[in-house]
Amino acid sequence: MAKVALVKIADDSVVKIVDRDKTFGGKAPPDISHKGLKWLDYTDAPQPSFNAATHKIDGPPTEVVSANAVTKTWNVASLSQGEIDALAVAEDERTVTRSLLALAEITIIHIDAHLAKGNIAAADFNAATRKKYQDLKKAVDRLRNA
Repeated sequence: MAKVALVKIADDSVVKIVDRDKTFGGKAPPDISHKGLKWLDYTDAPQPSFNAATHKIDGPPTEVVSANAVTKTWNVASLSQGEIDALAVAEDERTVTRSLLALAEITIIHIDAHLAKGNIAAADFNAATRKKYQDLKKAVDRLRNA
């Protein structure tokens, strides 16, 4: 799908972008320079690939107007050390959460097995402990099903 951009001649600002075939039936757009406007071919560049551990897309894409065309461009910027550190902390938190979830699941399996065999004395598994255990099971189920 070929696109064209309607551009103000005075300041090269993009007014709108349209499908060339749908708007002009496959023909060249008309000359409307007498209205202070011009039609230019439009290139819709895809978002570039980059290493998200060290870089980011900086702001929204922009349209660069040249004499004969308009091109959508993206700016990729390096992350600051603070942003890199924050990403590392967030990944560490996810790792700890996954690990604790796995440990909680293992603990539940062992407690359930001991309860089924009668290996846990009622005094060791009182109402308060049982409530915490049930809360843990519910939380693990919610996290696993999220």
